Amino acid sequence: MSEFDRLRREIERLRRRLHREVERMLQEPFLVRRDWSPDGSLEPLYNIYEYSDRYVILVDLAGADRGSIDVRVVDDRLVVEARLEKEVSYSDVYGTYHGREMTFHSYRHELPLPPDADPSGMKVNIRPNKLIEIILPKKRTTGTGEG
Repeated sequence: MSEFDRLRREIERLRRRLHREVERMLQEPFLVRRDWSPDGSLEPLYNIYEYSDRYVILVDLAGADRGSIDVRVVDDRLVVEARLEKEVSYSDVYGTYHGREMTFHSYRHELPLPPDADPSGMKVNIRPNKLIEIILPKKRTTGTGEG
């Protein structure tokens, strides 16, 4: 057997092993956190900052169509959605949903609202780089006779 054949066999053995490991991980959803959905949406990157009187949530919607950005409160959840300016395709046997090519067309994410957030005072600022700043004031507590 030539050195080339041995190398090819070793690469195939490693590919099969990696494939089995990925399949095992996909069978254990509590171990795998997906930042995308098979429906073609991506979960945007975000950070939540808490201050004494408000929450500030920064959401990165790079590549989003600015006119499609939608931030709303549904029940006790903050919903962020936006279409991508152009679809993004990704194909990789080990990086996609069971080896299929994935095409992404939007961002979508739901965050639970903190219990003391007041969604009626929500403000949304869209920065030029499509970084979204969501400001949620905290509910005012009733005074305790101070004043």
